Amino acid sequence: MQSTGAIILTFISGALLVFGVLWNLFNLVMTVHLQRKSKSYQTLEFIISCTSLSNILLDFSTCFLYFYEFKIYCTTEKGRVMPVVYFILFSASASSFWSIAWLCVFYCVKIISLPAALFIKLKRNISLVVNRALILSVFFCFVLFCPFLYLIPIMPANATANNTYINNTLGTPCTKPAFDFPEKFARDLYFFIFVLFLCPIPLIIMVTTSSQLVVHIYKHTQQMKRNQNEFQSRNSYLLICKMIISLVVVYLFTITLVFVYLLTQAKDEKMSTEFLFLDMAFYCAATGVLLTTTNKNLKEKLMSVSCCGKIQQQSEA
Repeated sequence: MQSTGAIILTFISGALLVFGVLWNLFNLVMTVHLQRKSKSYQTLEFIISCTSLSNILLDFSTCFLYFYEFKIYCTTEKGRVMPVVYFILFSASASSFWSIAWLCVFYCVKIISLPAALFIKLKRNISLVVNRALILSVFFCFVLFCPFLYLIPIMPANATANNTYINNTLGTPCTKPAFDFPEKFARDLYFFIFVLFLCPIPLIIMVTTSSQLVVHIYKHTQQMKRNQNEFQSRNSYLLICKMIISLVVVYLFTITLVFVYLLTQAKDEKMSTEFLFLDMAFYCAATGVLLTTTNKNLKEKLMSVSCCGKIQQQSEA
């Protein structure tokens, strides 16, 4: 039997997963629709589309693990299904992280002004650079985690309380296999590479670009205090800056909790798996909301389909 706290965490995680899927699906559909309507290819919409699609895949893979951990289903195909789930989980999370990192780069280069000739050239071609970099990053994410598709299920020799449970829906005993890479696979080197790709590199990009953005906007605000015509530009810059910082904070919170969870797995007192599900569900929902609230087109579309949009139309009439 699960404790009351675990049940509450599971319920909140499930609600956030559904909310995150719906919200990111809205972002994805609207950005694709706006691009087809305008017949133009905008970098910002491309980044939002990649982030939203990655978050949806991440939510679905987390949901599958959520059902698996909650013992709702039992199938003999776990040995083939679970490696695919792990592959999608890690690939989608890495794609989402890198999409946010390139979003930080895009806004940083677009807003900041430097006299260097190389920076001016980069500023002129930032859309092309970010588009290609994002495509390569997403492609590399899925290539990097392909070894997870070759995970080998290791069935326990003896049934114990740790590896066997009674399925909640069928009432039949189910064996919970462990998974490992083939014997000749360089596990340590691979683990180092994919952890480096998941956390330190995108984190360095995010922190560097966001800090430069904060410094520039602060200086810009101080210089333009007396210029009334620049207040609107300043406010839009501040909104972008708040969004970038919020995304970085959400990423830091998510990745920190994941590493704490992994570290506790080697100890007697392990962190509950419900916290990991809640962490991933929160990340997908929070990033989706932040991207919507700071994008003018998405915000207008959201208002138009909500009660607020109807009330605004009635007041204007």
